[in-house]
Amino acid sequence: MDDTLSFLNSLPTIHKPEPKRSVLNEHLAFLDSLPKADSSAGKAGAGQAPASVKKKKKVSRKVKKKNQAQLMREEKNRREKERAEAKRRDMERRRLEAEERRKKQAEKDEQTRRQLERLEKQKKKKSFFGKFLGV
Repeated sequence: MDDTLSFLNSLPTIHKPEPKRSVLNEHLAFLDSLPKADSSAGKAGAGQAPASVKKKKKVSRKVKKKNQAQLMREEKNRREKERAEAKRRDMERRRLEAEERRKKQAEKDEQTRRQLERLEKQKKKKSFFGKFLGV
């Protein structure tokens, strides 16, 4: 145990570089470095509003009606497309179901035909042997 400790103590120590400041601290430092906004600039009666604040344009009733009409048209078109897509999916589903029914019916008919052929063969065999044996 003492040998192990002395060996570990003899190894050179590795100095890690100091950790960098976190990203949050960098952002906070950047924000602190920005010039402070004047508290009176945003208040009414202080003169001009800051350049970043733009006056909202007044929208006329005519433009509002046009925008509303366009929104309604787009909504109507979207609903119509959804309806057409649903109809197409339904038709495809019905077509596949009908095709599946036809396949099943064809298989059933084929089985019935084979069964009838087997019965006919058996009947012929019986009648042949019946004639041969004199029954």
